[in-house]
Amino acid sequence: MKKIVVIGIVLIIVLGGKNIDIVHADIFDRNYDFQNNNIVSNDKIKEILIKSDNAFRKLLKIKVDYKECVNISGKSYARVEENIEKYGSVYNYLVQNNNLKNYYTDEFIDKISKYIFKRIDGKYYMLYGNPEPRVIVKNSNIVSQKIYNNRIYLIIKDYTSNDKVYMYANIQLIFNGDMWIIDKSDNWGIR
Repeated sequence: MKKIVVIGIVLIIVLGGKNIDIVHADIFDRNYDFQNNNIVSNDKIKEILIKSDNAFRKLLKIKVDYKECVNISGKSYARVEENIEKYGSVYNYLVQNNNLKNYYTDEFIDKISKYIFKRIDGKYYMLYGNPEPRVIVKNSNIVSQKIYNNRIYLIIKDYTSNDKVYMYANIQLIFNGDMWIIDKSDNWGIR
């Protein structure tokens, strides 16, 4: 597979008499794999973000027994009704029941499982309450996009409907050879 490095330089030059002033210079490099066409449009990025957000929201609908709750470090967890043990791990459970590999890297799925689930006395408990993302993805705009190698570094922005305060989330996509998936995101508080 051949890689082509494209270097883009944008210069806005203001001519004034004999002086030339550089007003703005934006230099970036991008590695594109034209053979496999891993170039992705903003519309496609938005589609990926919305689908991955919907997959994450599906996790929040996992059935739990609210009568069996524990509090750990100020967070409430309720016992998961389904037997996760039969899947061998929370990771396997999440992958098999929620198609997370279509949207997230293995490392990020592992972070999700550690953030949402706790194993206590042989039983699995899930974070519960009314979690909210920092940014409502379907209402967001991409305000920053940097591409380097097979990664896209994004900042998305939304504002809450009550007070018109802008909210931001940092997301990192990676091209895994077949598709763009999320490698990092702080939108739901996962680090």
